[in-house]
Amino acid sequence: MRSRIYTIEEIAEILKVHRTYIASLIRDKKLAALKIGRFYRIREDKLETLINGKLVALLTLDDVAEILKVHRTYIVRLIKDKKLRAIKIGKFYRIREDDFQAFLKESEI
Repeated sequence: MRSRIYTIEEIAEILKVHRTYIASLIRDKKLAALKIGRFYRIREDKLETLINGKLVALLTLDDVAEILKVHRTYIVRLIKDKKLRAIKIGKFYRIREDDFQAFLKESEI
């Protein structure tokens, strides 16, 4: 089974961050990458290591806030109170789709 290879731009799109942020993660050795000529490529398993799990759909704070029709600071509070699971990539929070669905299920009355 071959691991997929991503460009910096593809990783930025997946994580919903700017490509220069991905370059800084590589530079700071927080994300392992291959250097092929002057290009960087990231293996899927290295990306999964960065996000602490399998590659799944990730939501931003704004995505979740829009869905729940609340302010993004309330989403941060839910994360800090450990009511909503999230991963932190550098200074950014990202919520896995399945963690968000679990939160919704737990919130049902």
